[in-house]
Amino acid sequence: MMKKEEVEQLITNTVTTPMNKITQNINDKVEQLVSEKLVEMQAKLDSLDYDNKNLKDKIQILEDKTNTNDKSKHEQIDITYELNKLAHMKANYNEQYTTGSIYTQT
Repeated sequence: MMKKEEVEQLITNTVTTPMNKITQNINDKVEQLVSEKLVEMQAKLDSLDYDNKNLKDKIQILEDKTNTNDKSKHEQIDITYELNKLAHMKANYNEQYTTGSIYTQT
């Protein structure tokens, strides 16, 4: 006949071994799911990084175009200002010439 300790040991071994296998199986499945999700998330992150880089490049191109356009507009404004000054000066000269005030100045 078996002793009490032997029966307890037999029951413990009978329960512990399947429980350990079940626990290990669950842990393996969880690790596999986590690994799959990690790969999926890394792929999404890589895609977002790629998209982010493309958007930054597009923004830089637009900023460069904007700066070029601004520079061109400022140059055009400067040219227009100088032409306006010249036209104003000529208009004043023509007015003085037609009224004869150029010849009467001393």
